[in-house]
Amino acid sequence: MLPIVISSLALAVSVYSLVFSRRSWLETYRPIVTARVSTEQGGNIAILYNLIVENTGNRPATNIRLNVDRDILQSVLNPSCILDTAEITNCFDPKYTIPILANERTTSTAFGKTSDGRECMWIPDSCFPIAIIYGDLDGRNYRSELILCIRDDSGFAGFHYADP
Repeated sequence: MLPIVISSLALAVSVYSLVFSRRSWLETYRPIVTARVSTEQGGNIAILYNLIVENTGNRPATNIRLNVDRDILQSVLNPSCILDTAEITNCFDPKYTIPILANERTTSTAFGKTSDGRECMWIPDSCFPIAIIYGDLDGRNYRSELILCIRDDSGFAGFHYADP
């Protein structure tokens, strides 16, 4: 009787170990896609932004879509802007899905600007939530939620010394 109990316990530990190892492998070896707003060029008149999408995981990501609540997006866009905001809204259009992004690769696009005048697309220092939906080459799907902030990233607290 004791050998059967010990064998059953060893089998249970082995099965648990196998399941845990497989789950750890799937979490470790997967794409991890993030997005961030980066300053393209900043000065005393305007700041131009890029939206950067990065795959920091160790497997390629497929069908990357950025989603945002349209009402929230409208609330952070400058209502008195005289410029077309398509370069911003297109980023969240399903038509512009990123088909594949290799591991350790990035892609970027223009993402509007802030300025003192009516050419300011964004309300400065505004933040809003987005969702990133993507898959991997094996058909698994992932969803990440994060906050994008519209501010000069040269200094995280809003100040920095000029480059020499």
